Amino acid sequence: MSTISDLSSNSARGSRSSNQRKIPRPPGYCHHKTKGLAYIRLNGQFIYLGRYDSPESKSEYRRIVAEWMISGRTPKDLATDADLSVNELLLAYWRFAEGYYPLRSDGRAGELERIRYAIKTLKDLYGSGSINIGIA
Repeated sequence: MSTISDLSSNSARGSRSSNQRKIPRPPGYCHHKTKGLAYIRLNGQFIYLGRYDSPESKSEYRRIVAEWMISGRTPKDLATDADLSVNELLLAYWRFAEGYYPLRSDGRAGELERIRYAIKTLKDLYGSGSINIGIA
């Protein structure tokens, strides 16, 4: 006879079906206890964000992670300050979304279908334009 704990321990061992993707996780928002500062570790470097648990440090964390993901998860010094085309931005987001949003149990994309429609509309309206997001 199976119990609830048996079922949860079996699922925790992770027999992931072939249609599920590994979800990439952004680097963690960390606490440097002796300094009382928040930090993030990207590409082997510690980046201090300000006082831990402050709204400013959380905002800085979100900004840095977003820039890092847009730049293809490359070190900051490799990213350029050149304008980014809307198409490049949409492609970068699509690649992120493919790994982040899992397929539904029926094999359909679910959230990815909605993102695909939104990207198509943005591409049709603004695809040839450029965006200067100031990555450097």
